[in-house]
Amino acid sequence: MTKRKQQTPQTQLAFVIQTPSSNSTKSNAKLVRSHAARLPSSRKYEKQVKSWILKKEDKSTALQIPDGSIPGRVGTNLSVLDFPEPLKPYMENDMFRWFHGMRGTLYPQEICLQINALHSSWTTNLLIDKIYFHAVLFSIETYFNPQGTLSHFHFAKTLRLLQERLHSPDENAISDATIMVVVMLGLSAELIGDSGAAEKHVDGLKRIVELRGGLEGLRFDNPRLPAKVCRVDLGLVLRFGCEPVFFTKDDISWNPYLPPQVLMKKTTQHPEAFIKTLDPRLANVWKDLHEFSTLGNLAYQTDHLSL
Repeated sequence: MTKRKQQTPQTQLAFVIQTPSSNSTKSNAKLVRSHAARLPSSRKYEKQVKSWILKKEDKSTALQIPDGSIPGRVGTNLSVLDFPEPLKPYMENDMFRWFHGMRGTLYPQEICLQINALHSSWTTNLLIDKIYFHAVLFSIETYFNPQGTLSHFHFAKTLRLLQERLHSPDENAISDATIMVVVMLGLSAELIGDSGAAEKHVDGLKRIVELRGGLEGLRFDNPRLPAKVCRVDLGLVLRFGCEPVFFTKDDISWNPYLPPQVLMKKTTQHPEAFIKTLDPRLANVWKDLHEFSTLGNLAYQTDHLSL
């Protein structure tokens, strides 16, 4: 009878007996670690998914750019604009705060109005004009501190430069920048309640517009400029109750501009009896506002803001 080959210590089985009453010894702990190290790992590592664009590398067309050859960004977004004079630290800081802070306030999404950044950049391009530049700074400083020295400084400089331009026979006297300067001055006078100054600005604005061929001439050169002019005129009428300058009886139609939405279900009772008692012109204005509000509500409820 042959003798069974004796197992070596590396292959023989070893049992570790441990009960709550017995403590683990150092030899038992060492034996457990030794056997655990020889077992194959049961953890499955997932293969890392890489982009297909990394599978092939075209060394012939690869552009080797040495470190440090591309400089970092210098300056702010205002550094790409042209200004008539160097920006002082407070100018750059306040302009940045105003432009970025007022972006959602001037044209909020709730009014369902889509703004084309390319078409609305024409006012930014006017900053190269020195008078418009100081008029913008006057508006910005007045917004942050109405009684501050900076707002008074830029207001006085805007008026002085504007008077010098209007008294000189120059084509810039009736330019878009000059019109926008008068618009901002008129709006400022309207906001503080200075009716006398506001009326003077609107009268001067009318003379400039007439030299440009009227509102139709402005619309031909810049389709968005007439709206700025009319905003001052209508604001003056609504604030002080005076007669409009650009909206006379002969050059404005008081007929409704928006067709009635007869297929839409009315959620509230239409006050026809009250509307009939109003002036026909005011009644038509109310109808336009009502139809516009209906379309705006429908666009918001259906996520079609360009309806």
